[in-house]
Amino acid sequence: MSMMEITPAPGRFDGDNDLNNHAVVTKYRTAADIANDVMKQVLQATNIGVRAVELCKLGDNLILETTAKMYKKGERGIASPTSVSINHVVRNFSPAEEDTTVLNAGDLVKIDLAVHIDGYIASLSHSTVLSATPSEPTTGRPADAICAAHYGAQAVAKLLDPELKTSRGTFTSTVEGIAQHFGCSAVRTNFTRKVKRFVASVPGAQLPNSMIPEGVDLENIVVPDDDDEMDSWNTEEGDESPQVGDVWVIDVAVSTAATGAVKHVLDHKPMVLKRDVNAFYNLKHKSSRTTLSTVANTFSVFPFATRALIALGSSHRLGMQENLSHNLLVPEWLQVAPTGEFVARFSMTVMLLPSGLLQITAADLPLPYVHSAYDIATSEYAGLINGRTKVRQVKKKIAASAHSAAAMEL
Repeated sequence: MSMMEITPAPGRFDGDNDLNNHAVVTKYRTAADIANDVMKQVLQATNIGVRAVELCKLGDNLILETTAKMYKKGERGIASPTSVSINHVVRNFSPAEEDTTVLNAGDLVKIDLAVHIDGYIASLSHSTVLSATPSEPTTGRPADAICAAHYGAQAVAKLLDPELKTSRGTFTSTVEGIAQHFGCSAVRTNFTRKVKRFVASVPGAQLPNSMIPEGVDLENIVVPDDDDEMDSWNTEEGDESPQVGDVWVIDVAVSTAATGAVKHVLDHKPMVLKRDVNAFYNLKHKSSRTTLSTVANTFSVFPFATRALIALGSSHRLGMQENLSHNLLVPEWLQVAPTGEFVARFSMTVMLLPSGLLQITAADLPLPYVHSAYDIATSEYAGLINGRTKVRQVKKKIAASAHSAAAMEL
């Protein structure tokens, strides 16, 4: 069992996750509406010459400003800080204020964020390409990765239907197969996962994008930190499969590299941290205790940008050190594929209802204007993606953004 998960006694908080409870559904839907609106505004601001940190700050500030106006008696806010990962960077790029990383023409940009209302989490990730000639489709390897990730996510949505009783192996082989059809590889660190109140990934309920082949040097790739998640990565069996009444996050990332292996960048200061609620240590320094208290009161159990903590007081730079040394604060390390490659990622939050799958995030985001040399219609997965499994989507009527004219050419 992961030390980073809250695992209440069975049944104790079942009512907190009951989708028959109107209040539970309303909080999920409210968080999703905010996440969708914020993502659209961040996408609109994603342009050539913009600093990545400015987009991260924009997303986080919009989430905080909007959630501050509602449910004032409960917790609400950022469930995962806005991250802007470029080209071969997979995730967790939410840099410090002084970072000078700028978006350039041709960059494949992945934006991910998550919002919670009273612990009910709605998350999403989206990929786009910055083109110097937006009237013309992006081609080549970025287009291949985007198409593969997009279709992979669509296929997983079909397979999540509880009536299908899809095996873990089928989920994995489908994502891998679609990636291979586009000459790409499924990123091994991404999981489609079940979520619950205050829990962003339920132990034993993860569906991996890719399996680790025999003979791979595990020191050179990122693998789960605990045995339970390792088992779910490599075996057909798991503790939980999709059931009516669940909430899941479909999360598919695809790399143009020969394998889906990625690495942690350990020589870089961590940009995203999380409090380990199960770790205990008697901190020696007052500054460390103050920092831990600030984290608990401000960010609760959710990940946060180091930048956001330091903005609350420069003394937290010192206070973080002892907390990190004793694993009271744990980094969510920057993950990267090989330099020169491209990674695309799409994720969405869905509810599994008796009437079908209800997509509550990322349903109407503008897809990038790309054209791949490969066609999903010629793959064995075309029937699944265009099949009869009912997938309902929530679409709010929101004014079109500047990106709305750019549609993926499939």
